[in-house]
Amino acid sequence: MRKSAILVLAALFTGAAAHAAGNAGAFELPALDAAALKTAAADIQVPVAPASRVSGYPGDQEQAKVWLPFRQEGPGWWSTSESDPFASDRIEVNVRSGFGDDFDVDFTAGFGHEMGTISRFGSRMELSAMGTRMTAEKWLDSYRLEGEVLLEKGRRVRIRLDMEKDFSSENYVIRSTGLLLNVNRFGITGEAPDTIGYPKKVLAVIAAMSIAIFQSPANGF
Repeated sequence: MRKSAILVLAALFTGAAAHAAGNAGAFELPALDAAALKTAAADIQVPVAPASRVSGYPGDQEQAKVWLPFRQEGPGWWSTSESDPFASDRIEVNVRSGFGDDFDVDFTAGFGHEMGTISRFGSRMELSAMGTRMTAEKWLDSYRLEGEVLLEKGRRVRIRLDMEKDFSSENYVIRSTGLLLNVNRFGITGEAPDTIGYPKKVLAVIAAMSIAIFQSPANGF
């Protein structure tokens, strides 16, 4: 604080004290010009509370973590599920070899359960269930995942994601705003903080498609 501001404030406090003591005649408030008052006001620093951090996504950030290991339960049968049996909208997926190159699939996220089939047509795989449709179109060593997932109360989420291969390994990455997944033949790890755009049933569908891709001999894995 500058010296001028200190002098102005000292004069104000001294005058107030003298008036309170009843010494109106013993003290005369010195004249203050507008420039002095403006300088004093500018020199007074008011602390400002720091801005709070906002994640930008609803829900518990711990719940946004994704860990879905792939397990072979028997000949031609693979599954994945969240390890926490009490997880909110717990994911459970089963993929079984069916007729020819097809797979029978069932996937659950909370109370949202569907059964369907994943079929292969050349370089294209297609999941067809009661309310969900999803395709995986192969292009070079990557896949384009595109389709629509039926949620509770009739709400639908449309997704279009690229499953891109990391050329230095056998890993794939699915990356979008509010979603980052690492995928390989052993499972899926990552984060999905955008629980509106990528709720757990969408993650269950991605897991089912990923298992089928890795277990399909025609895809060279």
